[in-house]
Amino acid sequence: MKDYGTRTQRIITHLILLIFLLASVFPFYWMIVMSTNTTSDIYRIPPKIIFGDQLWVNISHVLQNIDFLTNFGNTLLIAVSVTVLVLFFCSIAGFTFAKFEFPGKKILFVILLGTMIIPTAGSLVASFVIMADLGWIGTFLPLIIPSMVTAFGIFWMRQYSLSAIHTDLIDAGRIDGCSHLRLYWSVALPALRPRWASWA
Repeated sequence: MKDYGTRTQRIITHLILLIFLLASVFPFYWMIVMSTNTTSDIYRIPPKIIFGDQLWVNISHVLQNIDFLTNFGNTLLIAVSVTVLVLFFCSIAGFTFAKFEFPGKKILFVILLGTMIIPTAGSLVASFVIMADLGWIGTFLPLIIPSMVTAFGIFWMRQYSLSAIHTDLIDAGRIDGCSHLRLYWSVALPALRPRWASWA
């Protein structure tokens, strides 16, 4: 009876996981299906959920009416810039909070955590005014600069640095004459690479 109960529980668990899997995959499937059908096929009731034969027609229509390559290039530029900058600044700040002592460290960290409870919508107007005063409207800077560092990223990197980077290695680096930046580059960064990969 015990084996039967365990087997039943496994079946139920796998069925639930399968349902969640299908719910997660279906939007991607539906997106591909929509790209191969006409607009009327998409909006009809019941909707058409099988692949059509309009893929190349739809692609040519997009390329003719939208500057796709420019938009894709802009997206790629912003995504790569934000990813590289946020990894660098969050990791170096998290490493600093974890392994260095400086005046006001605890207060600054509490303030940093406090910013995480402020909703993004609450600062939109103020952010727009600041960007307008700086003359950044109509440029990529408002999309890149505010995203260069995040409170959650610093907190996450700090928590990982506490356990992944041994103080003995930092002390050894100091004895060898390493600066703070050199300690980050030669000691902290190799240990933070797994977190970099997951954060990116």
